[in-house]
Amino acid sequence: ATGNREAIDIDVSSQTSQKAIDFMRARTGNVTNGNATIELLFKHRLVKLVFNLKQGEGLLPNELKDATYLGMKILDQRYKATYNIYKDDNENPLTVNPSSDYIADIIPVKASQAPTGYVRTYEAIVLPNVTNNPAQKRTIEITFYHRSDDAITNTFTIPVQTIFEAGYKYEYNVTVNALTVTVDTEKYTEQW
Repeated sequence: ATGNREAIDIDVSSQTSQKAIDFMRARTGNVTNGNATIELLFKHRLVKLVFNLKQGEGLLPNELKDATYLGMKILDQRYKATYNIYKDDNENPLTVNPSSDYIADIIPVKASQAPTGYVRTYEAIVLPNVTNNPAQKRTIEITFYHRSDDAITNTFTIPVQTIFEAGYKYEYNVTVNALTVTVDTEKYTEQW
């Protein structure tokens, strides 16, 4: 993140180092001249997505697990925003850049370990729902193959009722079939 004293520029286009794009903010409370110590409670201000993948129907045994390539994309995402540090959460401190120049596919990164029963896990940090950035239009593409000439690509869309709130983690347990992708569960937790 870069910026001036009031507004910090946020760019989540590259997921290579999630530490580098994670954005947190702290607030103080009960600060007086008599307090020798000030406690800061930091909160994430962006959204964490986690996709746990397991193999479904119509695939060869272990085809998803043994794929020489398995990649994901979150299609057509806005990736630039500005965060005004002087506004509180009720005043909507995050402004997503409305320019079509700042829309791209976000490539989630592979996590080091998947939960029991799943083949692989991918993670991404994205911008929360604000004006011009609804979760409902987030299409997820999964591509895998053993040889590049027999690639399988399937997509699914984030459910229409989902609202990506700042500071929340959304976890999707997904079954990848030969022709479709099924979202088995969607759950969210505050402050990842």
